[in-house]
Order: sequence, then structure tokens, then C-alpha cells
Amino acid sequence: MPVEETEAAFENEFWDHWEVGIYVEATSGEPLFASYDKYDAGNGWPSFLRPIAEEKIVEVNEREHGAIRILLRSKATNRHIGYLLLDGPEPTGLIYCIKSSAIRFVPIDALPQS
Repeated sequence: MPVEETEAAFENEFWDHWEVGIYVEATSGEPLFASYDKYDAGNGWPSFLRPIAEEKIVEVNEREHGAIRILLRSKATNRHIGYLLLDGPEPTGLIYCIKSSAIRFVPIDALPQS
């Protein structure tokens, strides 16, 4: 699948993945999201309340079919990783709706210990 295409809902690798760890950008390995911020938004894609560090993600306002949406890109690679939705639950009110093809999962046991 080309990087810019959207995946089918409920037919992607991480929409129903609940292991403890972090999700990193698929090509750079840059940490993007933690499993403790992942939740089921009911949309069929991996959804998170917040990124690990906001500065790792670039928000791009787009207009499509008369609607404004916020496209998300990895700052490290400029790769399209998903969309930001503004109708999420508390405490952030946001949904970072991310493409499974844009991320890799790193289990907690594989993370370096400090």
C-alpha cells in the first residue's frame, strides 16, 4: 500500500492490539505513541489520546470536500501517519487516528532499560 493511502477500517494490524509497549514510526523508529494512551475509538484504526512528544508530529490543515481535517506527519520522515480528530474523550478531547502501516510496535520487554 502506498504511504499516503488510507487503510481499511478493522482490517489493519494494530486496530485491536493491546500489548504494553510503544509505537514507533515504521521507518525511522522514532517513538510516537505509548500503549497506555491507546484506546478503542470504535473507528477501526489505532487511536491514541496523545503522542509521546508533540514535537515529533507535524499537523497539516487540509480542506477536502468542503471539510477541514488535520493530517499528521512524522517530523523525522515527513511520512503521513494519520489524522487528528477533535471529538475524542477526556482528558485531551483528541483522537490521534494512526495508520498501522505507518507504525511498528515495540513491546515493553524490548525497550532499553535506563
